[in-house]
Amino acid sequence: VLALCLGFYTPVHGSGGWDYHNTGAGAFYLATFAMLVLPSAIAGNRLLLMAAGAVAALAVHTNITLVNFLPALMWVHVTAVRVSSDERASRRTLAARIGWGAVGAVVVTVVLGLINWNVGRDFLFFRALLNIVARFVGDPQNVATFHQPWNSGWIWTARYLALPAAVFLAGLASVVVARRRTLGTSDRLAEALILQFLLMALVWVAWQTAGQIALDLDYFAYVLVPSCFIALAAILSRGWPDWCERYWAATVLGT
Repeated sequence: VLALCLGFYTPVHGSGGWDYHNTGAGAFYLATFAMLVLPSAIAGNRLLLMAAGAVAALAVHTNITLVNFLPALMWVHVTAVRVSSDERASRRTLAARIGWGAVGAVVVTVVLGLINWNVGRDFLFFRALLNIVARFVGDPQNVATFHQPWNSGWIWTARYLALPAAVFLAGLASVVVARRRTLGTSDRLAEALILQFLLMALVWVAWQTAGQIALDLDYFAYVLVPSCFIALAAILSRGWPDWCERYWAATVLGT
């Protein structure tokens, strides 16, 4: 159902325009998310962890602001491991998994660098973006022309924030209500999927408050949308009627 909703929510299909370099960022991010919660990844399959790291690197290379979301991806993976085995993964195990993911990220980065070098450009293709990020983060005055302070009233006309804001409030309410009862296995996983969005939304609010462009332009706020749909799925799963599973064809057609 959420996949269908995602398909009809056209702003998620590309940030900055159909021909812009970061059009595939959302798809890469969602693919990484899916790979990290597959049973093989939870069991520690090295090849799958390397593949997830490679796809995560592709997401960051297409939209460098997604680097902020990497801790959320790892946290959800750790939660999935804990839920499936009902025990905490050791620090050594976590370090090994991060290491295999890093190997995949390095491999795909080297391949992209070789392609770039082969057509006569810089092997370190990402250096230009890193320089831009360092300049903007180092001195917010460099983005002062585009940045809008909270008190300018821009947020009341930012229609692209309507869905993330609604999911944020619904997710917050869902977490608060769930805390009043004993959490089952599915509830714990759903809570992690909701919290990953709530925390990243707060990170984006912090960047905006610090004088960076984060929420006041739609293509900078875009990175919250894939994460937002994941949280929405978790919210719906907590009250999902059984008949939707029994009559899945009707549910899909109705959606």
